[in-house]
Amino acid sequence: MNMSEPSAKGPAAAESKAETVGRYVLYAPIARGGMATVHIARLVGAEGFSRIVAAKRLHEQYTEDQDFVTMFLDEARISSKLHHPNVVSVLDVVLSGKDIVLVQEYVHGVPLDKLVKASQARGELLPVPIAIAIVSGTLLGLHSAHETKDELGEPLNIVHRDVSPQNIIVSADGTPRLLDFGIAKARSSAHVTQEGFFKGKITYIPPEQLRGEPPARTTDIYAAGVVLWELLVGRRMHAGRGESELFSAVLSGMLPTVEEAAADQREAMGEKRWAELVRLNPLVMKALSKTADERYPTADAMAEALRATIPAAGANELSAWVKDLGADYLEARQRVISANEESWRSARRLGSSGPTSVPSVTSGLTSGIQSVAGSREATPSRGAAPTIPDSSFDPRGESRPMKRSWPIILLLLLLVGGLSAFILLRPGRLIGAPTDPPAGPVTAVTTAAAPVLPPITPPAPDPPPTAPVAATAPDPNIVPPPPKPVAQHPPPRPAPPPPRPVFHPPPPTPATVAPPAPATTANCNPPYYFEGAKKVFKPGCI
Repeated sequence: MNMSEPSAKGPAAAESKAETVGRYVLYAPIARGGMATVHIARLVGAEGFSRIVAAKRLHEQYTEDQDFVTMFLDEARISSKLHHPNVVSVLDVVLSGKDIVLVQEYVHGVPLDKLVKASQARGELLPVPIAIAIVSGTLLGLHSAHETKDELGEPLNIVHRDVSPQNIIVSADGTPRLLDFGIAKARSSAHVTQEGFFKGKITYIPPEQLRGEPPARTTDIYAAGVVLWELLVGRRMHAGRGESELFSAVLSGMLPTVEEAAADQREAMGEKRWAELVRLNPLVMKALSKTADERYPTADAMAEALRATIPAAGANELSAWVKDLGADYLEARQRVISANEESWRSARRLGSSGPTSVPSVTSGLTSGIQSVAGSREATPSRGAAPTIPDSSFDPRGESRPMKRSWPIILLLLLLVGGLSAFILLRPGRLIGAPTDPPAGPVTAVTTAAAPVLPPITPPAPDPPPTAPVAATAPDPNIVPPPPKPVAQHPPPRPAPPPPRPVFHPPPPTPATVAPPAPATTANCNPPYYFEGAKKVFKPGCI
């Protein structure tokens, strides 16, 4: 997809067009193509975290077209598998309302087509080592894509199908990066190209694809050969040709060689550059072979051949060249980034979350982050007991007052339960305990003083039967006759030991005394007398 630069209207215009989509703040567009628009964007995280990214947004008129949406999402799926220094990484996909946004790594650099135009405007040719560094780096990124496998180790067979100067960006640190896998073909692609159609820029398409054959690795190698041809010669390969003439030249393989195309510039370029072109000419034409079998088998093999023929420029040399030739472009891009950064910092100082309100899909995430951040002061230190959540929380979203009477109710229940258990289990109420009053005299006491009760002696159990004892000791010289067989009876059970006397505390209420026996004498009315505060029943009146 060919991206064109939108008209610059200053940082203020960029700031006014900022909007939030998901976790990203999108600023004014920096490039526009047939399918999508590219924005400088900001990833917003917790605790003031932010990161500058590039957001590729599908045009609204295509969001209802299933073919375009499928192809757009294919790019996200394919690019997410690629991890190489010479490939621009895809970080995220956002679906918010009608917006479909593909989030990419932001590369602060200059597209190759703009560097070529700037060089032509100066009347300069790209240095050959610079061209070798750019194309060989691009080939290494292509080789990584071609060899990429999925998580199960199955090859994805990715083919870019749109290698061109518009889709190569050279960063300010001197690294060429391949981007835009929008029409890439892979085994996992959901979008299927209709028969009779091909995708890509026609000037970079090999003959077999014009004939309708499926794309392969050599498709990208052919396109890389066209890019190198144009960097060395300093012009487009098919400039001035109509479509029919271009098709004829590509299908027949009648393409001009590097030497033929640069012959008219031989005197101006000098002998050194001409010698370099002569050495590179067979390598370029091998990549542009009419049949795929005659080209390099892999992109890595072509990169190795180029570097072995002409040493590539180092990263520092390439970086200096980009900063010099693309100074205006980089400065304009930096002004936009600085304006966006200043707007972001101002919003943070004012306590705002961004230029516009965050949609509902993100508001829950933001509020959750804020609640976590705000609860740090209340978080117990390591080793402290965890905080118990308030049980008065109403799931309907309302708070109800805490019931503070439950401790009193619990205490009353415990008292009632304890009293009931004491009454039921007090002496005389135990299962198996004697309930009849003792036969001896009972002395009633009041609760004024603790009574001193005599030990209760239970009746002695019946003695076990014993065998009669002989009156005299038996004579040891007399052998007793054998015992007669007797019926077997179980041995008598041993008598249980007498129970230990148990002291029973008086009940909390006055003891109930058995009714007195009928008076036998005249002095049993009343049948008791007092010794101080102690009531004593008269003997014989009980």
